[in-house]
Amino acid sequence: MPSSSSSSRARALLRVFLAGWAIGGVDAAFYASSRFSSMVAAEVAFSALLPGAVLGLLFLVAALAQEALLGRLAARRPLLRRLLTALWAAGGTLLLAWTIRRRLILGFAPSLPAGSPPLLATALVFLGARLIARRRPAAAIGFLVLLALVTAGFALSGIGAPQPLTAGRGPGDRRPPTDRNLVLVTWDTVRADTLPVYGGAGLETPNLARLAEEGVLFEDCQAVAPQTGPAHASILTGLFPPAHGLRSNGDELARENATTLAEYLGRAGYRTAAFVSAAPVSAKYGFSAGFQFFDGRPSNSPGERLLRLVLTGSMLLDRVLPAGWHPASASTRGEVTLERALSWLETGPDDRPFFLWVHFYDAHSPYRPPEPWRSRVQARAAEGPRPADPSLLEQWVLQRGEIELLDDLTGRLLAGLERLDPGLRRTTVALLSDHGECFGEGGLKCSHHRSLFQATQRIAGVLRPAGEMDGIDRGGRRQVPVSQVDLFPTVCELLGLPVPAVQGRSLVELLAAPSGEADRGLYMEAFARLNLADRRHAWRIRPWTYAVDQAGRETVYHDRRGEVSLSEVPPEMLARLRSELAEFLAGIQVAGPHTALDPETEADLRELGYTD
Repeated sequence: MPSSSSSSRARALLRVFLAGWAIGGVDAAFYASSRFSSMVAAEVAFSALLPGAVLGLLFLVAALAQEALLGRLAARRPLLRRLLTALWAAGGTLLLAWTIRRRLILGFAPSLPAGSPPLLATALVFLGARLIARRRPAAAIGFLVLLALVTAGFALSGIGAPQPLTAGRGPGDRRPPTDRNLVLVTWDTVRADTLPVYGGAGLETPNLARLAEEGVLFEDCQAVAPQTGPAHASILTGLFPPAHGLRSNGDELARENATTLAEYLGRAGYRTAAFVSAAPVSAKYGFSAGFQFFDGRPSNSPGERLLRLVLTGSMLLDRVLPAGWHPASASTRGEVTLERALSWLETGPDDRPFFLWVHFYDAHSPYRPPEPWRSRVQARAAEGPRPADPSLLEQWVLQRGEIELLDDLTGRLLAGLERLDPGLRRTTVALLSDHGECFGEGGLKCSHHRSLFQATQRIAGVLRPAGEMDGIDRGGRRQVPVSQVDLFPTVCELLGLPVPAVQGRSLVELLAAPSGEADRGLYMEAFARLNLADRRHAWRIRPWTYAVDQAGRETVYHDRRGEVSLSEVPPEMLARLRSELAEFLAGIQVAGPHTALDPETEADLRELGYTD
């Protein structure tokens, strides 16, 4: 029979453990209620148990450490022990209340039905522990520790781990009008003037150069927005952001307004697959639409996955844990993305032509190029353009190392494609960046979401038609302004398909010979959530970009000089910029307001630097 003092100690520790578990359970319930509809069964189970288990263990360890420090004083004074237990519970409750209050301010309304699994799980844990504690309090602690360890073990085992999305074969035996494949490669956060094919220096990109030599390079390719999600949505729909509705990272594609390139090609008989490397282009925002295989899984180790499950299920732990300890789960290393894409190519289920999209995110900040790319670009740091802010030279040099890595990954992808199609005779390859990066332009340091400078808007754009196609001016360079929305209609025409009604223009004529409007006007915008009243519509007619914010304030940017006063713009050009922007906005159907952020989305965007 345990002594009364040991029994009292065990009961005190049990109360501390249960206090932590209760706080974690309530925390998990609020989280689950915010995104219950998007959770799978395993996620519900883990979100119900993991936060409580982890907080319970942390409270227990802290209480044992407290006893070791206070020693006999606490043992001889039960009232002091009870007071310390109460302080633990009160402190945790106050932290949880502060976290929940922040969620309520942001507009997250808790739902009892959706949050009930964690609450029910917590109640069952309490009931089990109390029943055991009636006879043996120490055994109740052992029960809770065992339950916590078993829950963590299941999480580490990979049960409930994210899996690629599959949507079946698609259109059965239907075949496209040609046997040509389409491969879209997107490089995240790469401005054109960094690249040697656009006049940059201090790095080597031989695989991009190869695509330019075998295809056509667009000298003035413009991004629709300086953010990953909106830019990719326009690439894949042929629509500008007001029409497809995804205007900021964290928004969802307006499915009623937009047909994606994958959907269009899938209906025509193509196999479709996508391998993406960052949260802003994940399935939850609509990017999986039309893809029969879509893989956007993070590349975490089992330990990092366990920590991620704990953090995404607990707003409290997410806030109190130092940022440096958080696993990088909102992005995937390009090596992993490439391996997944090559595996899909090698195990293709049939001989139908395919549309493959591969997205590489490595060049996004923070810039941490691995060897040998880091040493290679540092040895050439004196080459290349100078940043607007000289203090950011090292950062720009490091990003060049990441870009060399992207080029190497692209070369390995091309090699994998050539194993299936020697010489890429039947394969069209398009390579675009989504937006660039500011290295001091407008005071923006290693950032992009507020910018409409050419540092973020002028991007890489190369189209390499299938080798068997005749009449292509291979190695040609085109000066005419083009936009990301032009890709959709262009590749449809190259593949022999009808061009759907989109806002982009087919560039097929430009692939044969220079032509088109030298001063074509293009829409762009900076509508990131963080921009608030500074969200801006813009219209560009080279070399001027005219922007208007939500209060009607006007700004003009010159391609080379940056922001300039309105008086520096020729009056006729300023009037044209104003009228063409107004005409565009009046004639477009706006899809809707920003999508509300759930806790997981906010955590992902915060990790990538897109929220305060």
